[in-house]
Amino acid sequence: MSALSRNDKGSRITLLGLASNVLLTALKGVAGYAMNSASLIAEAGHSFSDMGADFVTLACWKFETIGTLSVSLILVVAGIGIALHSYHLLLQVMLPWIHTLDPSNPLQSLLPYIPSSIPSPLLELFHNHGPGGHEAHAAAGAAIDAHSHSHDHAATAILNPHAAWFALISVVVKEWLFRATKKVADEVHSPVLLANAFHHRSDALTSGVALFSILGSHFGAPVLDPLGGIVVSIFILQQGLGLSRTSILELLDKGIDDSYRAKLERIVQPLVNGRDLLEIRNVRGVKAGGLTSLDLTITVPPTMSVVESHAVEAHVRETIMRQRKEVRELKIHVHAQEEGEVLTGLGVGKDKDADDSPVRHDFGRDGC
Repeated sequence: MSALSRNDKGSRITLLGLASNVLLTALKGVAGYAMNSASLIAEAGHSFSDMGADFVTLACWKFETIGTLSVSLILVVAGIGIALHSYHLLLQVMLPWIHTLDPSNPLQSLLPYIPSSIPSPLLELFHNHGPGGHEAHAAAGAAIDAHSHSHDHAATAILNPHAAWFALISVVVKEWLFRATKKVADEVHSPVLLANAFHHRSDALTSGVALFSILGSHFGAPVLDPLGGIVVSIFILQQGLGLSRTSILELLDKGIDDSYRAKLERIVQPLVNGRDLLEIRNVRGVKAGGLTSLDLTITVPPTMSVVESHAVEAHVRETIMRQRKEVRELKIHVHAQEEGEVLTGLGVGKDKDADDSPVRHDFGRDGC
């Protein structure tokens, strides 16, 4: 069964995140409009879009890999959008300043290669309410006549610095949700919950950018907003692309990685005692959402009875599934040591680094 089932920890923390996003959307939207803060209005739109990620998380409890991929794509789109929006603001802040420089300044030579603007629908929609948006746009309009007609009212809009309190509240709430959701995701081994947790972290970072944007604009340094936004967008893109890669590999049934295999080997290696259990080899697995299917081979003495070998098999299975709750299925092939066979698996003192051959298995046509 999936990690996200009704009335479990995953569902409860996701519903809590959904309720928080509803509250933050209303709070930041009203405060942003009343206090002339484009950053808060943008954050309200961001929180509104976050509700979509929460719905995806709840709806995809049976198809966690697809849910993880969906949330990771939301992160990628959000990262690209924030990067474009931040670059737009950076141009609006820097272009007027470059125009005021002496013509002999090397930066003047860059003007023909710098676009006068990068499309940002959100900024165009709320250009009259900006901490960095209305001041920078008004300055850009004075330096670039082609844009001056769209920012006449912007110069009269006054940013209320108390808007920073609402951004700070969003940072605290979202960072707490990140930590709480990640804790549950680690407990139930749910990748879709983990993806949603990192979405909360990206929200906390963007709210932090809004906070610095408001404070920077209030103290005369609007360039902090776009630069911080670009840095945050890189972080969000990195998280989104990483989660997307993991989800795609899971959909392609890629096996467990070396790190996870090493964790399993550390669990089973102490079970090899040289009497009832001679070696464990060919540890393999495939992940599907928050669950994992494994198979491996154990080698027992050739004189051991079927009943005794079954008891050894059950002991190995119970040990692994007790310590790794995400394992839903474990297939164990019992192999009797053949005459003259040299054992090279786990627990026989073999130098693991000396063998780089791919992991085999004994469940196919060519099994032992």
